[in-house]
Amino acid sequence: MENRLALLRNEKGLTLKQLGKILNVRDNTLSQYETGKRNPQLGLWEEIADFFNVSLDYLLMHTDKRDYSFSSTEDVIDLLTKFHDKKIYYDNLSKETVLELSLWLLNHLDLFTDGQYKNLLDEVDGLVRYASSEYKMLNEYSKERKKRENVKQQIVDSLDYEEPYDVLPKQVLEFMRLSDRKGWDVAQKYLEKLDKEPDPPEE
Repeated sequence: MENRLALLRNEKGLTLKQLGKILNVRDNTLSQYETGKRNPQLGLWEEIADFFNVSLDYLLMHTDKRDYSFSSTEDVIDLLTKFHDKKIYYDNLSKETVLELSLWLLNHLDLFTDGQYKNLLDEVDGLVRYASSEYKMLNEYSKERKKRENVKQQIVDSLDYEEPYDVLPKQVLEFMRLSDRKGWDVAQKYLEKLDKEPDPPEE
C-alpha cells in the first residue's frame, strides 16, 4: 500500500529506529510498511497519522491535503457544510483537528440548536460522537497493540538466547501450528492446565 510514512518520518528527522521506539514497532517492520511490502492494521495507521498530526487519508495518499484547519465560526460552518455535502469525511481530518473541532462545537451548541445553522445539527452530533468513540477506541487499540509487541519481542529474545536451546524454536513453531489447527481456545485451555502442574524439581 502506498503511503507517506517515509516522507513524514524524514520531515521530523527521525530514523526508523527512533520512530520504532516511539511507536513500539521494530524498525525492520516499519521499513516494510514504508515500502509497502507489508501493511499494518488500520489502528496502527491511525496511530501513525495521529503521531504526525495529519489525516489518515493524507498518510495513505488518498488526498494531497494534510488536514483542515479552522480559526473562525465561518471556517467551522464551511467544514460542517463540506461534511453535509459529503465533500469531506472524518478521515480527511487529523485526530487533533477532530478533537479541537468537537470541543469548539460543544462550546457553541446554541448556534446549531437555536441559531441559524440548525440544518447542520446532524453533522455536529455525528462529529462529536465520532471524536469521543474514536479516541477511546484508538487509545485501547494502542495499549493492546503495545502489549502484543512486547510479548513478540520477548519471544524473539528467547529464540535468540545463546544457550543449549536448539530445540526451542522448533517447539514454538510446532505449538503455533498445532494451535492454529486445533484452535486457540483449545491451546489456551491446555496452557492453563499446564500452568497448574507442579514445577519439575531443580537439578
